[in-house]
Amino acid sequence: MNKQNNIINFEGNYIKRRLTNDFFLDFDSICRRSGWKPEDVKTQYFLAVRKGLVVYTPRQYEWIKFYAQMAKKINAYD
Repeated sequence: MNKQNNIINFEGNYIKRRLTNDFFLDFDSICRRSGWKPEDVKTQYFLAVRKGLVVYTPRQYEWIKFYAQMAKKINAYD
């Protein structure tokens, strides 16, 4: 990889990390403003998924598989 690609990758990773952090800060603040604990919301969500109350489309399943593969590759570099 050349220096330009490294800079682009760094900027892309920084933006993704920033957006992820912002999302979780927003999620936390929204839950707390609503009077809910974020941990309880996550627990109830995963219970609903297990019970089949939350259903994913085939496209969403493909995204989950892709994300898992990319996470493995990224973690291999760490």
